[in-house]
Amino acid sequence: MLVQFGVGKRIFFWGFRAVAHLRGLGWPTIEQVQKVYGHFGVTDIVPSLDAVIQAFACTAHTPVELHCPGCPHLSASEYHFLYAVSAAQSSSLDVARCEFERWLPTRAADWALGPACDPGMRFGTFGLTLSQRDVWQVELGDTVVIRNWRVEADTLH
Repeated sequence: MLVQFGVGKRIFFWGFRAVAHLRGLGWPTIEQVQKVYGHFGVTDIVPSLDAVIQAFACTAHTPVELHCPGCPHLSASEYHFLYAVSAAQSSSLDVARCEFERWLPTRAADWALGPACDPGMRFGTFGLTLSQRDVWQVELGDTVVIRNWRVEADTLH
């Protein structure tokens, strides 16, 4: 469950989900996401989140399970994505790339590393760490897929 994570991971996931759903549903607006992130001093990462989400939306070869922004649960896909971003934050780029390759072709996974590193570094600057160790200490529990990316889809569904 998301509540088992620290504030950094919870804020990251709210923003990640919000930007993903923004692409698919038109809500919330980028300005709303930036306003919430502004309270934590990480407003500048929204374009990076958007770039990573665009890479997934355009090139994913495997569906990505994604819950709505307010859901307290994490899907297996979200755990792996968080692990990838945590790895990128700690400069474990091979680990991050390997995680991204669960869904993306190698070239797209390589490309996504750049924008994925930005949120991790910015969160770390403000003390909102995304520790890799903490990711695997949380149990998945019951999860329900709310939204996902279709294989080879160019939009979020």
